[in-house]
Amino acid sequence: MAHWIMRVGDGKGFDNSKKLNIWGIDSSISNEKHFLKEVKSGDIIWFLTNYTKGRQLVGVATFLSTVKRELGPLIAVTKTNEELGWDKGDWDTEVHYEKLYLIQSLDLYPDLKHRSNVIKTTSTKTDLDFEQEYKNIVKYSKVTLSCSLK
Repeated sequence: MAHWIMRVGDGKGFDNSKKLNIWGIDSSISNEKHFLKEVKSGDIIWFLTNYTKGRQLVGVATFLSTVKRELGPLIAVTKTNEELGWDKGDWDTEVHYEKLYLIQSLDLYPDLKHRSNVIKTTSTKTDLDFEQEYKNIVKYSKVTLSCSLK
C-alpha cells in the first residue's frame, strides 16, 4: 500500500465535494500522470492545503479508482465543477476514494520539500511517518464527516 499526498488548494473545493468522495486532477501534468500509472486500489491519499491555509493535512482516505471526466454539451456523464463545488481548475480526471477521515483537528503539518500537486510520500522528504500516522488515525479516530474546513 502506497501513500500519496494531493494538494487541495485552499480546501474549499475539497470541503464541497468530500461527501461525494471525489477529487480532481489534471492528467496532462507529469506527477499526476505518474500517479495515474502507479496508484492502486487500497492506496492511501492524504489531502493537503496550500501555503495560505497553512499547508495542513485536512483529510486522509482510501483510493478506489479514477474516472475520466466527460462533460458533453448535451449529456454530462460526470458532474460539472459547479455541481462538485469547485470554483477553479480544469480537472479532466476524477479520483474516487472511500473511508475519509477529516483530520484537520490533528494539526499535522508535513514539512514537504516537493511542490507537485500529487506526491508519493516515498518521493519526498518530510518529518511525518505517514504509515504510522495512518495506523493511529484509523485506530483512535472519532473524526466524522460533519466537520468542515475553516
